[in-house]
Amino acid sequence: MVKHVSSNTASGGSNNFKYKLDIKFFANNLYLVVATIILYLLNLYCSYNGLLVYEAREEVSSSVFYFYIVLTIFIITIPSVIFSYLLNLFSQKMNVESRLKKVVLNICLIFLLFLAFVAQIPSTWYSFESLFRQSYYSQIKSRMDIIENQILEKKALIKDKKDNLSLIKANLMDKIKNNNLRIEKAKNRHLELDFTFVTMKKDLQKEINNAIEENKALLLELEEYEDKIAELDNKLASFIAAKNIEKTKTQGINVLFKDSSIVDKENYIEYYRTWFLVLLSSMLDLTIGILLISIYKARQKYVKEVVLDPKLSRETVGKTKFDIRSKLSPVKKVFDFSKKMLTRKGGNVSNIGKKLFDALDFVSSCLKEDKATIKSVGVISKETGKTRYFVRQKIALLVESNLVSLKNRRYILNTAAVSNLTKLVNKSRDKKIKTLFDKYSFTTLLSEVT
Repeated sequence: MVKHVSSNTASGGSNNFKYKLDIKFFANNLYLVVATIILYLLNLYCSYNGLLVYEAREEVSSSVFYFYIVLTIFIITIPSVIFSYLLNLFSQKMNVESRLKKVVLNICLIFLLFLAFVAQIPSTWYSFESLFRQSYYSQIKSRMDIIENQILEKKALIKDKKDNLSLIKANLMDKIKNNNLRIEKAKNRHLELDFTFVTMKKDLQKEINNAIEENKALLLELEEYEDKIAELDNKLASFIAAKNIEKTKTQGINVLFKDSSIVDKENYIEYYRTWFLVLLSSMLDLTIGILLISIYKARQKYVKEVVLDPKLSRETVGKTKFDIRSKLSPVKKVFDFSKKMLTRKGGNVSNIGKKLFDALDFVSSCLKEDKATIKSVGVISKETGKTRYFVRQKIALLVESNLVSLKNRRYILNTAAVSNLTKLVNKSRDKKIKTLFDKYSFTTLLSEVT
């Protein structure tokens, strides 16, 4: 016999049911989903604008824009998901019976929650700066315009001074160049004269020496003007750096430390208002995390109630309910589960009987040592690699057919009913059912018990 493998038909039915379940869940919890999306987009918008504030950018290129968007999504999503997961884990671990374990778990989870909260600080801070900028937009713009005008005026003044110095520097360069030409001509004439022209040679040598001395003085003067130009550049750089510091003082963080150029440090109303914006920004991130937990818990509760509650599953599953005996030859009724079977010969075995056999084969391979108690959904999901939804659906099908019952919050396989199902199939004259039945291993796995 081969191990349980999900058939295409069963997978198709499972997927259709899953889609219906998803649609109904989102319809019932539309307000949670919409609220989360709206708050997430608001946080994305605020964090992106706050990032531009710290980067001192008004306009960005398309490549930088997409980079900032991806970065913003990352700094929002990762901390929110981690925070919501840890918060959910924290609420679950409160049910631990051991007091010592509860204390240790609380300490560990509180520490992890603190780290998750710290990871949310960039998103919170960018959102705060965005809200602060929107709240004090006119004051910030007015102050920034004043600073920009001061920078422009300073640049114009420095430029005029540098232009004047550059003209003087150019004149000095021309004088040095002319002196070099004089020296060159004098040297040539000095070489051409006969040694008997002693007086003329002395005069030429004197002219050469004078030109050299004049060039030395001009070079010193030229160096002074170059130093003045460099000094002007340094003054402009220092002025711009000081004005950039003034620009940073228009940010919200400076209000918190009473060092703002927008809000007076003695204005306590605006001071507390700014702290309220910080609180509002942090609540935006925390609310997203809490909403994610709410959606997760609502989803978990909905699936558990719909899939595993026999009464609700009868209404929700609908057409997934099936009748085993309608696929067997007419036989006598056997135990409670046989009361659900209609006597009908023939039929499409692969569509109905196969689903039950698949579920039974899957669940029987996930029993505890007593060969009756079914392992928890989480354990089965980890051991088999199947989703929790898949596992719960298989159990729900067996519950519907009275092959599994719920006792003391544990699902128990009705081995007696499985044994009678095996006998029922063996007595059947339907070769299709027998051929299909022989492919499964649950009869072998349960033979020692039944």
